Amino acid sequence: MQKNIIPNQFSVSKNQRSQLNNHGSFLIWFTGLSGSGKSTIANALEKELHKMNIRTYLLDGDNVRKGLNSDLSFSPADRRENIRRIAEVSSLMIDGGLVVLSAFISPYKAEMDQQMNVKIAESKHDFLVVRPGSNLMNWMADAVFVNQTKNKRLSLPVFCLLNTGGIRSSIGVGDVKLQDLFKVMPFDNTLVWVKLPMNTLKKIETYINSSGGEPISNAIVENGTLIIQDFEKEHDFFWIITSNYLSNGGDNMSFFDDAIETIETKQLIRDVLIEEAQIQKVLQNDSKSRIR
Repeated sequence: MQKNIIPNQFSVSKNQRSQLNNHGSFLIWFTGLSGSGKSTIANALEKELHKMNIRTYLLDGDNVRKGLNSDLSFSPADRRENIRRIAEVSSLMIDGGLVVLSAFISPYKAEMDQQMNVKIAESKHDFLVVRPGSNLMNWMADAVFVNQTKNKRLSLPVFCLLNTGGIRSSIGVGDVKLQDLFKVMPFDNTLVWVKLPMNTLKKIETYINSSGGEPISNAIVENGTLIIQDFEKEHDFFWIITSNYLSNGGDNMSFFDDAIETIETKQLIRDVLIEEAQIQKVLQNDSKSRIR
């Protein structure tokens, strides 16, 4: 049956909905025994988020069982089905750009594993982290760069810079599951665009050369010189697409102190990687070092 179901690829993406809302979308799961205060805390948090103009929806165990899951009992099998349906509804709401608050008795481990074991792409190579550059470092930087620049007309040089230390796992050959990208990027870092003066390139060159290599896209380091691709004429400024952690000086990237302008996208790096993996279907393998 599943072989005959082909998901539609719609024009408006999750990231576009998040940009319209001006915040990311994710699930906050409140768990615990019956009467432990899950819904009370979730309700209080939703009120505060609403004051911050964050679009939310609160799913509560009792309310859901009066409608969507009114046909279910409290048997072990129906409890599992209850959580499965809630997880699917939450997933749809996240795709719709909402922050979802779910207050339910602890799900069974099997149901959580089922959500994390969803296949999102395929890998025909081992994707590893090896300084100065490797296929996983290149893939992550390229995925971010492509996601952020497609359908944009660039008037200034732009490249992507991430950090090797932020990559916490590798990807093996075979099915790439949701849990694999959560392992690669376990942090909830978001993407930012940082505008810098051209003379800051020297500081970035020094940093990359001394660190041994960082993930970059649309740029190379040739004999110690950082070259941004696709731009030949002189410019006074350039943009870097990076994480909010790095733009705030994380990993000693103090050159971001020279920032002239910073644009917060509110998009989780992990969500961008998941989206691009789904688009590619087979992870694009480029193992050539861009720092040489």
